[in-house]
Amino acid sequence: MKKEMSVRQVFIDTLEFIGNNKAILIFMTFLSFIGSYLASSAGLSFKNPFFVFLYGIYVYAFYYFFVGLYCQQKPLITKEKIVDSFIKLLIIAALSLFILICCKFLFHILYIFGRKLIGFPDLYYFLRSVYRFMINNPYLRLIIYLGITTLLSVSFFIPGFAWIATIDKKDNSIISAYARVKGNYLSVIASIFIIFGVFPLFIGYVELKSSQVIMSLMHAMLAIFQIVAYLQIYDKFYPDNED
Repeated sequence: MKKEMSVRQVFIDTLEFIGNNKAILIFMTFLSFIGSYLASSAGLSFKNPFFVFLYGIYVYAFYYFFVGLYCQQKPLITKEKIVDSFIKLLIIAALSLFILICCKFLFHILYIFGRKLIGFPDLYYFLRSVYRFMINNPYLRLIIYLGITTLLSVSFFIPGFAWIATIDKKDNSIISAYARVKGNYLSVIASIFIIFGVFPLFIGYVELKSSQVIMSLMHAMLAIFQIVAYLQIYDKFYPDNED
């Protein structure tokens, strides 16, 4: 019988893992810091396709290496594992992007099918005006940001378990990822919401008053905490002793 996941326990396990693996996590934080600092200090623009390509490779290699070490998979690097995990990530990213695009055009779709209803056009334009008002208000914009984070938890982070499972040599089906989380959706979404939605807001506030070095260090520490916490959730649904 599947146990219910506790949001509180996820963070307890995260802090415990960090406390028990300080040496390797300091090293990984250093690697993350180097990537973040070099990118910001060099003033490289994401409008440069070559930079985006190089930085993308660095980030992917970092997380691949981290997950491989965490899952204690040997050999850590194989051609099959690299290719399969990269393809899996592309599929997950495409799925998430598709869902986001569908949501973006939801109002337009509703308008097309409901324009003959009395009062519907007025409602549509009212909602669009509210949306634009929220976009232009820095505080109300947070609601949209947190809403997108919640949506990404379902469209990207839950199927993202399948990417980890590919490296971990376990069942890497995206459908299976959703099935494994069944009955714990609220806890998983709440945990991901805190990890990837709430914590970055606090870090962002600190960065407003920090130097470039401190900003890069905060980014690195946050990245390590996020991936460790995310892996704690993964462990709850992909135990090592499963058949």
